[in-house]
Amino acid sequence: MTLPPSVSPRVVVLIDDDESVRRALGRRLRAAGHVVEAFASPLEFLERRAQFDVGAIVTDLRMPGMSGLELQAVLAAQQCDIPIVFISGHGDVATGVAAMRAGAVHFLSKPFTDVALLATLDEALAVAVERAAAHRTHDAIGRAFASLTPREKDVFWLVTDGLMNKVVADRLGIAEKTIKIHRARVMAKMGVRRLADLVRIAQTLDASDPAARPRFTPP
Repeated sequence: MTLPPSVSPRVVVLIDDDESVRRALGRRLRAAGHVVEAFASPLEFLERRAQFDVGAIVTDLRMPGMSGLELQAVLAAQQCDIPIVFISGHGDVATGVAAMRAGAVHFLSKPFTDVALLATLDEALAVAVERAAAHRTHDAIGRAFASLTPREKDVFWLVTDGLMNKVVADRLGIAEKTIKIHRARVMAKMGVRRLADLVRIAQTLDASDPAARPRFTPP
């Protein structure tokens, strides 16, 4: 099985304390065209994580020292959403459910087939591509919003609340024609032509930082 055309060949991280398992799984994944970096423990991976563009992690659940679930918790605390596939010969339903609820893409019980492993990994890498695209979009929105002047930000929030230009002008204590100028500049800087698109951007900003929306009072 090969990577889908839309999925870039980013590094697949393989973590297992059993050297024979690491070798066997590494061979399978490389034969399928994946770039693989193998580690004997989660701590070993964390020490070198910054060196790789990690697409997905395939990790054993139970290992000496830090477990797979503990690795998942550490990455979550670092706001790192690399997709994780757990493998285990000791897994039970409760553990699998806990891993999935915490964000794992899949949970494979040993023994599993090459087909199951590669299909699950393809799914994880597809998730990685989607998340990377979402991060790029979010970052672009943040940069565009930061380019607005303080007054343009005021206009942005009031307009996306559904207020007409006249009402915005009253709220801010400035002329309506000035609001029209600010509104046009906001649309241009945010890279949109329709108010509906501007509203969606406001919803994205609200979701990422609810405290960013200011409170307005009449002048």
